[in-house]
Amino acid sequence: MGLWMGAKSDVSAISSTLDEYADAHSKQYPADLIPLVTPNESGKCWLEGYNGKVPKDPWKHEYQYQPPTPEHPTPRVLSFGSDGLPGGEGDAADLDSDDLKEAG
Repeated sequence: MGLWMGAKSDVSAISSTLDEYADAHSKQYPADLIPLVTPNESGKCWLEGYNGKVPKDPWKHEYQYQPPTPEHPTPRVLSFGSDGLPGGEGDAADLDSDDLKEAG
């Protein structure tokens, strides 16, 4: 479960960064994760270390992002685990930022 724990840490970090981004942008979340990895005028990114690319989970799948909607007012960050498909168990289990917030 070591890779899964890495994914859990990443999902938590991305979620926190999305909140920081929204705080700095009049409570508006980005439509996708690209603004978090795009350098600003001074060359800084909200999420450093990804060289302008959307972060990938430990199994080399891009993290999924769902911006807030009226039905779900908080953003969601997901990893579909080792198989890259919804559902699954063990390392193939989904990891959802909603679940981390409930557990935290």
